[in-house]
Amino acid sequence: MFPYDQSITHAILDSSLDAVFTIRADGQIVDVNAAASRMFGWRRDELLGRNISTVVPIPMRGQHDGFLQHFDPVRGITHVLGNGRLLLAEHQNGSTFPVEVGISHFNIGAQGYFTGFVRDMSERQRHVDELQYLAHHDDDTGLLNYRGWIAALLARPQAPDAAVLYIQMNCFTRIIAAHGRPVGAMALCAIAARLDKRLTGTGAAIARVGEAAFAVHAEYPALALAEACLAEIQIPIAYQHTTLQISAQIGIAAEQGSSAERLRDAMTASEHLGISAGGILAFSSELAQQLKHAVFLESRLQHALERNALRLMLQPKLDLSTEQVVGAEALVRWQDEDLGLVSPLDFIGVAERSGLIHQITDWVLEHSLAEFQRYRHQGLSVAVNFSALDFQQSDVVDRVRQSLRQYDFDPALLEIEITESTVAQDPQATAARMRELKAEGIGLALDDFGTGYSSLAYLRQFPLDTLKIDASFVRNTPDTPDANAVAGAIAALARALNMQTVAEGVETRAQAEFLKSLSVERCQGFLFSRPLPPSEFHQYVAARR
Repeated sequence: MFPYDQSITHAILDSSLDAVFTIRADGQIVDVNAAASRMFGWRRDELLGRNISTVVPIPMRGQHDGFLQHFDPVRGITHVLGNGRLLLAEHQNGSTFPVEVGISHFNIGAQGYFTGFVRDMSERQRHVDELQYLAHHDDDTGLLNYRGWIAALLARPQAPDAAVLYIQMNCFTRIIAAHGRPVGAMALCAIAARLDKRLTGTGAAIARVGEAAFAVHAEYPALALAEACLAEIQIPIAYQHTTLQISAQIGIAAEQGSSAERLRDAMTASEHLGISAGGILAFSSELAQQLKHAVFLESRLQHALERNALRLMLQPKLDLSTEQVVGAEALVRWQDEDLGLVSPLDFIGVAERSGLIHQITDWVLEHSLAEFQRYRHQGLSVAVNFSALDFQQSDVVDRVRQSLRQYDFDPALLEIEITESTVAQDPQATAARMRELKAEGIGLALDDFGTGYSSLAYLRQFPLDTLKIDASFVRNTPDTPDANAVAGAIAALARALNMQTVAEGVETRAQAEFLKSLSVERCQGFLFSRPLPPSEFHQYVAARR
């Protein structure tokens, strides 16, 4: 056996990356390795003879001394590091950093000693903190994400009058489609920065909770805060030589419940406003009941589509000068086996919010073409209504083309009716799709003109063939001067733009004669016929001829 050289032990300990302290039972440091000097900023000679509490932060020194006094070697830590428990250590400059500590006990004669092995965990803690940050924050905007938002709210006392806002931005998908995802991300970050700045000092917590949606927990008066947020969102964003205009709908929930439940209610209020309506709406118990009814209707409507339970109705469209039938407007009716006849006013909105509207539009289009293809020798045209959501679909023109080919239908006998809200939703994309339809030979009509976003620019920008005078303007003719003036102005405008006019809701002979005097070409209404099932429509056509 060769003699042991203690210098070997010192060389081994000095090569360690972990700090090693040897102390007496009273806490006096009797030896340290080189890593201890590097880690704590003290020279070896400065540490020797000091109490180990020198490297322990002040709030923990008393606790540390008590630990040494009551340490029982029998229950001592038998392993060195890796127990996963982090403590704080203090550098010579007063800064603190996380460490992991292992302690062992030994005796030399009657004197007890401790050896402390200390590992600097700063880098690991930075990594943990970074992962924690990424887990609770949104990558794009730097705001909290849903998980971080909930965690932040759980860490603060819950105010009974706190409200949750759900902010759903509109037009975001359209911006991405038109300019690309980087521009969409730029717009999103710009809105997020505005909202974050606006909410600073209000005590509100904001998070991104969807692709283009934010949640706000606020104790500030909720309505005023929602109005301020909406105003920030509506400020145009400069981009190259144009501006990006974004709107939003904001739901408010201030009823009892957890933050997650209030967010759900705020989302309900936001969705109830509709995809393109924008504005602010507070959640209420009445709204909850409407939602339950809408969900029920959606389920029944899906069932009706699967069972082909919808019914096609045709309202005759007549030439005012001859009062001969020239076509029809295709309408959809829903006769539910339990609910009875459900009004389109009740289920079309549900269909739009649920995404079923595309199936309904396709159903009406296909059944209309199938019905009129059988009577194409009569030269009757059919008008089919398309919603704003239909025109937001990139494949809308292809769907129409496919239906025309399937039923070998003359495009010149098909007219697509759109509302002013449709063209206002995305004028550029809508105009492009309308031009594609026009190139196929399909007629285009603007329905309910004058009741929504009336703009003469639309009439110049879009390749329209027909203006429909809304029934609300026809109803009070010819006895009300204001109604007469509006109807006359629309008819004159259509003539000036070389468009045809169709008057809706004609119910009296006096109305028909008045409209004829305005040179309105066509009309539809109860004076001539209510909407009819296809078989009765064709009987009506034969009788009129």
